[in-house]
Amino acid sequence: MSKWVQFYHKITKYDLANHKFLWGQEELVEMVGMDSIMPVDARFSMASIRAEIQRKIDSMKRIEGFDPCAFSILSGPSLLCAHESQVYDL
Repeated sequence: MSKWVQFYHKITKYDLANHKFLWGQEELVEMVGMDSIMPVDARFSMASIRAEIQRKIDSMKRIEGFDPCAFSILSGPSLLCAHESQVYDL
């Protein structure tokens, strides 16, 4: 079984009915793009996964827009049929 980390970030809520941003109200959403999912060794403990995540964040600091605040762990035989864990804060 394989494991991946799915990153989340906070964005300002948007009111679709009134077409305006709701400043001061944020929601947690999945990040999208190439760096939003990171493969990890399935044998890693939670502490080791957190250490890998911190290394990834440190290496990605120079890229604007990469600001994860939470993550979940996807596990399964492939990414398309993986099960998602609860969301953990960073």
